Formats: sequence, structure tokens, C-alpha cells
Amino acid sequence: MSAANVSPSGQAVRVIGWSVFVVLAAVCLGLAAFEMPVAYEATLVNVLVYLLPMVLATIGAGVLVARTTGAERRFWGMLMVASGILVVTESYWTWYTTTIDPHGPQLPAPYELLQMLAAVLFVGVFIAMTSFGRLRLVTRIRYYLDVVAAVIVAASLVYVAWTLPVFELLPGGGWQVAAIAAAYPVTGALLILLSIAVFIGWKAERWQSWERLISISLVLYGLGLCAFPLWYQQLLLAATPAEPTWFAIALGFGYYLLFMATIYRSTSISVLSGEPWSIPRPSLGWLGVAYPVAISLALPFLGWSALLRAGEPSGLPVDAAAFALAGVLIVRSWLSALERAYHRELAITDPVSGAYNHRYLHESLADDLLRAATTRRPLAVIVFDIDDFKGINNLHGHEAGDALLRELAELVQSAFGMSSRVFRFGSDEFVAVVRDVDADQATEIARSMRQPVREILLGGTPVTLSTGIAMFPTHGEDGEQLLARAMAAQQLARVADADDVIVYDERVVGAVDPFERLARAQQRARRATVRTLAAAVDARDSDTRNHSENVAELASALAQVLGMSQQQIRVVELAARLHDIGKIGIRDEVLLKEEPLSDEDLRHVREHPTLGVRILQPAQLDEILPAVRHHHENWDGSGYPDGLRGPQIPLEARVLSVCDSFEAMTATRSYRESLSVGEALKEIERRAGSQFDPDVAFALARMVTHLHGYAASDRAERLGRDGAAADTHPA
Repeated sequence: MSAANVSPSGQAVRVIGWSVFVVLAAVCLGLAAFEMPVAYEATLVNVLVYLLPMVLATIGAGVLVARTTGAERRFWGMLMVASGILVVTESYWTWYTTTIDPHGPQLPAPYELLQMLAAVLFVGVFIAMTSFGRLRLVTRIRYYLDVVAAVIVAASLVYVAWTLPVFELLPGGGWQVAAIAAAYPVTGALLILLSIAVFIGWKAERWQSWERLISISLVLYGLGLCAFPLWYQQLLLAATPAEPTWFAIALGFGYYLLFMATIYRSTSISVLSGEPWSIPRPSLGWLGVAYPVAISLALPFLGWSALLRAGEPSGLPVDAAAFALAGVLIVRSWLSALERAYHRELAITDPVSGAYNHRYLHESLADDLLRAATTRRPLAVIVFDIDDFKGINNLHGHEAGDALLRELAELVQSAFGMSSRVFRFGSDEFVAVVRDVDADQATEIARSMRQPVREILLGGTPVTLSTGIAMFPTHGEDGEQLLARAMAAQQLARVADADDVIVYDERVVGAVDPFERLARAQQRARRATVRTLAAAVDARDSDTRNHSENVAELASALAQVLGMSQQQIRVVELAARLHDIGKIGIRDEVLLKEEPLSDEDLRHVREHPTLGVRILQPAQLDEILPAVRHHHENWDGSGYPDGLRGPQIPLEARVLSVCDSFEAMTATRSYRESLSVGEALKEIERRAGSQFDPDVAFALARMVTHLHGYAASDRAERLGRDGAAADTHPA
């Protein structure tokens, strides 16, 4: 950890901590130099050099539990609990050896279970320092079971080959003591191996000082556990209490290093960072194959050892180990099968959309074709293409594009059900392979998707699809041919003017002149660009976001109330979506201005209808140009840009004008509060005959009052009773 990450007071605390460490080391030397009764010397060493560092480490970890968050809080919490358990058990040992028996309590004793729990928590600390916690749950459990299996095998080997022959014959020993003595070195070796693995492998980068101190302290603790059988053997054989040894001193210094690790972390400026580790996933290589084989081969050995001691009490630990290992291997085998299935699913799944990927399409399609040929059932290959997906990514960002892909994949899968598989075929293309449907059924389902897809709005712009269908065996008998013909139909749908779901027909596809197809594609691309520009206009100001989409919905509904033709309704809706596109040429300082506009500003704003027409002309949207140009004309001739009056104003423009004003009045702006629906309707009626066509204005009033439950005005009601162009209106 760099000095820049530590405050001056933090540096002082660290210096004090190391000074105390030096004092404790001097105390150890002093105790060795001066003659005193062994019992007093042992008690002083246990309290000053052994118990005190444990208490300090527990307190330091507790402080960090209170100051950190997330995964790091759990990390320090495990350290605090493990150290606290050791304080309790070692205090009990010190009290017992001082006041009752210098050889310590007779094993097995209940406090040994607490010792093992502390060791398990220390293993958990290492797991928290690796990327195990970031893997899938099934993989993490398998890793844990591998560790458990290794511990079972190692403990059994140590028990049979070492501790049982030694402790079975010692006074105060026995097979129970031998089993306990075997557990200690195995756990210690595990801690040492994990420390080394973390230090030189999984945590080779971004080591911090406090992490090094924790690793070293747990190595010392592991060494102490490994030496336990030797130390306890000497304790049982000794006629008098043993003198203080390196065993207690080394463990005490290890705990003090753990305390210093808490000081280093607590004095770090980034103490509240929450997630201090960035560790790569461990790569086991050949060990990942050899390890489970070795563990499996250990099972017959344990079974043989259990048979040799059948009927003897000393055989119980081996019996238990054999049964436990068998259970672990069974569960591990099941988890490995789940893992293989997961990795198989991962290999055939597109990570962005969640659909199957391109590679799996060919494999799966071959199987589906074989099944369809065998059962003589039809099979549909349907290609979906998102119109102007590149523009969506450019305007809204790749995150929005990825979200659209996921939503679309789910929608396609839901539409075609369990009899289908959905694949991501390209950057903006999906393929659905649907069993047991004919061409008419596939077309009907594909067309039913158009409205749900259009409801996926990005910046107020609806999403559209181009869809091509090819049928087995009508249009081909192999996967490549069916895909090619479905894509040909999809390309034709992409440049079509009316229908965006096309079933492959060689006569239709072949009859389209290549130059005409190119021209249609260019026109469609221009229209997509225009829609993108219109969405960009609304997105410039948070106040007007979704304004055009809202006006389009309102204008379409009003056009239906007025009895306009389907063609007129379509023109009104499209014109409403694009009516403000000319504002792309107005500077932000004018368009976003909150105070009243100057005469010069107003002149620029009033140019947006004519500028919009110029933008839309290359897209060959001639049918909506009059509505866009004249949607700011007033019924009394006071509007712009041409000063048209009365019936001279196209009907579509009159509808758009009143809906545009109503939406603006009922929407909140940063510089004013919105009007209520009732207040806005009164304003619309007040301007009827001056700004708005009276028939259109009162038709809107009746439609809105009917939807919202407001009482219509006397004028609106009278017009409704008289039938004045409310339900039908001349074009």
C-alpha cells in the first residue's frame, strides 16, 4: 500500500503498533533470560505473547466490521468470529493448566469443536480472498466439496499412518485423541496451501500490505496446527509441565500480525471502498483432471482400512471417513453433471440476447429437419430483422440496443411457444425455427408480433421488424437453403411499402427488379434516418421527451372520432411523429430558453415547419408534407408559415394543431406547471374559431371529456347534438 493512501495520523498508529510488537518480542527474550518458576513463565507467555495478540486482533477486526461494507464486511466478520473463538478456547486452556492440571484438559473435550470451527472460518477467509465467491453457486459448491474430500482423505491417512500408532498407546491418549490430533495438521496444511496459492497465484496482482500480513499470520497459524500432534505428544509424556516453546511464541506473533493487518486496513484512506479485491479466476489446468481421480482412488483405500479395523473402536473414524467420502463423491458427480449442462448451455447461448447463438443454429436445424422429414410435419424458418438497428445503437447507446435484443428474443420465444427455438443470427437478426406450423399459421403469428414490437419505444420511436418466412419442404430441404430463402423474403419485406411479413415465393422474389429493390431499400433507410432525427429532437429537451409520440396517439384517436379514412389516419399519425423534425435546425440556446423569446428567436422558431418539409422531402413522404408544413396555421389566418385560413388548411394539419397544443398545455415544463385536463379543454374551446377549427376543437373536447369523465361545455354538447361534423368530417 502506497504512503499516499495513508494519512499522517495513520502512519503514527502503524509505528505505535510495530513498537508494541518489538516490546512483546523483548518480553519473550527477557523471560528466557531470567530464571523463574516454569508455571509462572508459561502463564506470562500465554497471556502477554499469546492471548493478548488474539484479543487485539479480535478488536481490530470488529472495528473494521463496523467501518466496511459488502463482501469486505463479511471477510472481517469471519476473522473477528474466528479470533474471538480462539480467545475463548485458549483462555480456557490457560486457566485450566494454571489452576487444575498443567497437562491441560483431557481430550476429547468440547472446546476442541470450537477450535475446529475457528479453523474452518479461517479457510472461509481465504475463500473470500479468491474468486470462488464470484463463480456460479454449483461451481462454488463443487470446489468446496473438493476441499472437503481432500480433508477427509488427508485426515484419514494421517490418522492411520501417524497419530493412531502414537496416541493409541500413550497414557491419556486413545483413538479419540488420535482422531483429534489428525484433524489439526490437515487443517493447518490446508491453510498453508491456500496461503501459498493466494500469495503466488490467484492474488498475484494488486497485493496490499494488510493482505500480505493476513496471509503470513495464517501461515504461522497453520504451522502451529501442523505441529500440534508433536507438541501434544510431548505434553502427555512430560512428567512436569513443559517450558514455554516456540510453538506458543510463533502462534502469538502470528496473531499479532493479524492485528497489524487490521491497523493497516483501518488507517487506509480507502477504508470504505467495500470491494478491495480484483482477483482472476483460478486456473487448475491438469490438476483439475488429476485431483478428482486421486480422490476417487482414495475411496477403496479407506474401505480396505475400515475392513482391517472392523469391530474395533479405532476403526470408527475410518468408517465415518469412508461413508463421508462416498457421499461427497456422489454429490460431486451430480454437481459436475449440472456444471457440464450449464457450460453446454453457455456455449450455445448468445450472451447479449439470451437466445441461442449462430453456431448452434446449424446443429439444431439439422436435427429439426430430420425430425420433420421423419414425421412428415411442416417446419418454418423465420428470419426477423430489426429495422435501423445501427441507428438505434448510435442514438440511444449500445446498452439500450442490448436491452432491445433481450426483449425481442423473449417476445419471439413467447409468441411461438415451446415448439420453437430462437437464435441470434447476426447483429440485428433473429431466426425462429418453429415445428408443426404451416405458412399461414407462421405468418399470422409473425404479424401478431408487430404491435407488441411497436410498443417497445426507444426515445418515443417505435421499433419495427422486417420478417421473412421459408417452409420445409416447400421452399427447401436443407438448412442452408431454407435460411437463404427466408433471408431473401426478409430482404424483400425490408424494402416493401405495406407488408413487413413475407413468405418466400420464387416468382415474387425473382420478379423484383434489383434496381427497384435498391431504390426501395434506400428509401426505407432514409425514412429510418428521419424517424431517428425526430426522436433526437424530442430527446434534446427533457421537458419534451416523448412529446411527438404522445401527440401521435392523441391525433390518431381524434382522427378516428372524426371518421377520417384509414389512409388519412395513417397520415395524421405519421405526421404527428415527425411534425417537429424541423426543430433540429434551431439552436439549443433558443429551443431550450425558459424566458420569453425575442422577435429574432421567434423568427427562427417559426422556420421549423418549412425546414421540416425540406428534411422530409428526400424520404419521399409526400403525403405528410402538407400536415407538417401547416400544423401552425390558425383558423383565422394569423398562423404561419403561409397565413392560410379556414378550410384552406389541410384537415390533417388542423387535427395535428389542436392535439399538439393540448399535449403541450397538459405537460409539465421546467419553467411552468402543467394545466389540468379541464383547464386545457377550456383553453382549447376559448381558442376555437380563432386558432383552431371549431369542429375539430370541440370533437377533441368531447373525446377527452368522455375518457376523463369531465362535463363537456354547452358549446361542445350542442355541437354533438346537432351532429356538426363530430363523427364524420369532410376531407
